[in-house]
This record gives sequence, C-alpha cells and structure tokens, in this order.
Amino acid sequence: MLRGYGLYLLDDAAWSGGLLLFLAVCLSETRRPLRAATAANLLLLATLSLVLMTACLLMDLGPWSAGPLDRLLHAVKFFVAFSPLAIALSRAGGGHASARLWRWAALFAFAALGTMLSAALRAGDSAQAWLACVLAVAAAVAWSAPPRNT
Repeated sequence: MLRGYGLYLLDDAAWSGGLLLFLAVCLSETRRPLRAATAANLLLLATLSLVLMTACLLMDLGPWSAGPLDRLLHAVKFFVAFSPLAIALSRAGGGHASARLWRWAALFAFAALGTMLSAALRAGDSAQAWLACVLAVAAAVAWSAPPRNT
C-alpha cells in the first residue's frame, strides 16, 4: 500500500543498515597496502550489496515486489553509490592530529556524497546521476592516492 506513495520501507532500511554495517567493518580493520585495502573494501562492498539484494528479495515476496533482476540492479546501484567511500576508506590515516581530522572530514564528506548519490540513483536512471558517480570515484581515487615526493 505504501509503495503507491513512493515509500519503500524495506529498501530504505536495507540501504541504511548496509551502509552502517559496511562502515563498522571497514573502520574496525586497518589495512596498510593501498591497493590491497581498496580491493578488500570494494570486495566487501560487493558482497554486502549481494547480501542486501538477497535479503530484500526473500523478505519481499508479494505480488507487487521487484523481481531478481530489479534487485540485482539495486545491488549494482548500492555498490556504485558507495564505492567512493570504500576507496576513500583505504587511505591510511596520518600520524598528526590535523591529518587524522582531515581524514575523518573527508570520510564524512564521502559518506554524505554516497547517500546523495544513492538517492539520485534510486530516483531514476539518469545520465547525470551515473556521471556524478564516475566523478565521485575519480575524486576518491585522487584523494586516496599516496602523495608523490618530487
């Protein structure tokens, strides 16, 4: 009944819970090599996306519910929206207090950006939302890259 008004309570709860679970797992582990950390975070995000997709599919078995392909598309959108955050989480924190403060500020900004991107992707498949995701991934890669010594 609420779907007619645009309310998808199960999907909203799954996306919010998935983001919190992803943040809890990634912030509890420290990984040093940048490539390995990025790969591990992206693999964890992909796995969590598929688990959320499967859980939503099993809990929402009504005649009005989305099918497996729609749920798979939702999992891809979840992965794409929060992949900049996964990439940004792989950057190691600095030793100074100001470096740690900047890292937390950037992580908060990438989490907020992921939330905005997920809302844009869930609203529809516009080219602007996908372009914003590509730009956010590029920004996360640039931010988490190690500084070059020149």
